Amino acid sequence: MAEYYYNGLGFIGNDYTQLISYSQSLRSTPGASPDVLDQFGAFSGAQHYGFVRASGKIDDKLTAAGWTEVNLQDLSGLSGIVLTLTYGKWIFNAFLMDAWGNTDTEAGLSRLLWKADLEVSLFF
Repeated sequence: MAEYYYNGLGFIGNDYTQLISYSQSLRSTPGASPDVLDQFGAFSGAQHYGFVRASGKIDDKLTAAGWTEVNLQDLSGLSGIVLTLTYGKWIFNAFLMDAWGNTDTEAGLSRLLWKADLEVSLFF
């Protein structure tokens, strides 16, 4: 699956450039308040995104999905992998996500942000 996403509340053009500059200035000033953007930097400030996902069954109990979402204004992005094991009434999910940026974005200051989650569910 592939799609283009338009975020009507995002910033574009000169507004987007000013938002990035403001964010970088805050981070370079000692004792400055936290960044105005989320933990993934300028990713959430964009108005245009691309999204790609591939998923499928590995066997009767195990499925996998991989996805990437890219901020088309500065090419920062998020990607992830999800594995799901279904065993009777139990569902086990393992999730790995990373984020990346470039030198023009706040996210570019830390090249790789990642997190891993494990979720266990029981249905009656």
